[in-house]
Amino acid sequence: MSSILSEPRLSCDLCGSAGEIAQSGIRDPDGNLEGSWCFRRCDNAACGTFWLDPAPPPQELWKAYTTYHTHTEKKRGQLGKALLSLAHRFVRLSYLPKWIASGLKQDADGLRFMMLGKETPGRLLDVGCGGGRFLRRMQKRGWQVAGTDFDEQAARKVSTRYGIETHVGDLPQCGLPAESFDAITLSQAIEHLYDPLSTLRECLRLLKPGGLLVMTTPNARSLGATEFGANWRGWEAPRHLHLFTVDSLAALTRQVGFEIV
Repeated sequence: MSSILSEPRLSCDLCGSAGEIAQSGIRDPDGNLEGSWCFRRCDNAACGTFWLDPAPPPQELWKAYTTYHTHTEKKRGQLGKALLSLAHRFVRLSYLPKWIASGLKQDADGLRFMMLGKETPGRLLDVGCGGGRFLRRMQKRGWQVAGTDFDEQAARKVSTRYGIETHVGDLPQCGLPAESFDAITLSQAIEHLYDPLSTLRECLRLLKPGGLLVMTTPNARSLGATEFGANWRGWEAPRHLHLFTVDSLAALTRQVGFEIV
């Protein structure tokens, strides 16, 4: 196992309020990093953000992504493909318990939502593009795509493998022109950001009038978080720096100036 430096974060980054510990004893779910972390919940009812405490400083965070699944490409063997096919068959035939199958259906619905099936293809930016699989899918659907990621190696692979425009760094650092995108997606990305507020403000600046911002992120008030406690995958310490509820994320996006549709 590898070690990673973490520093205390006792107050909310978004509003400055204090926060109580919502969950402690959280470990790296991939088992690659030593240590344990907790998440605090903001005491400010108008905010309600959850944040990681302690958290790696920016110069340390790369260590958490060296083997992260969204930043690597692993080829499946025949056995892996067969098992995946079998898993899909189980879902189709409803052999899984209802609550599990329901969750998988929600994942499928979320994917269709992220792929903007009802929108006319235009120019799309994926923030936190990782290995670029989503961008490649959208490119095949007729979108002109670009991506950003703080992981230089991941961004370079996307550019080399798919010929897709990529930018390295947090979105506000990328210097992209205003009103240049019809849609911006953050798929399981906002929870990884040190400063989600500034990123959302930059998204608003980059979108054309009437453009769409589409986000998916773990729900810190979900059934999984309640039932599985420190073992809930959504905590994803130390890669997830902020988590939200439906209400807290809605409040944050409205604060920036977005209209929720």
